Amino acid sequence: MKNFDIAEKLGRTLEAVKFKARTLGLKKAEGHFLWTDAQVKLLKKLFTNRKIRVDEIADRLGRGVKAVRNKAIELGLKRRKHPR
Repeated sequence: MKNFDIAEKLGRTLEAVKFKARTLGLKKAEGHFLWTDAQVKLLKKLFTNRKIRVDEIADRLGRGVKAVRNKAIELGLKRRKHPR
């Protein structure tokens, strides 16, 4: 389950869920997982919005930050500057 979903179900912040997981020594299962069409579509939508941090995108997608950045590079995605 994604950290974002866990936080929603528990009524906690995303940061609180990540902190508790770290203090308990919990880690996500590692391995290479194929990206679904839905994940790619969401990545394209979220990655171009600079108001959303890459670690938040990673949590929403259930992926690591490095995986998100690598997929974004592969797709040619760029972070847009937010308007002033």
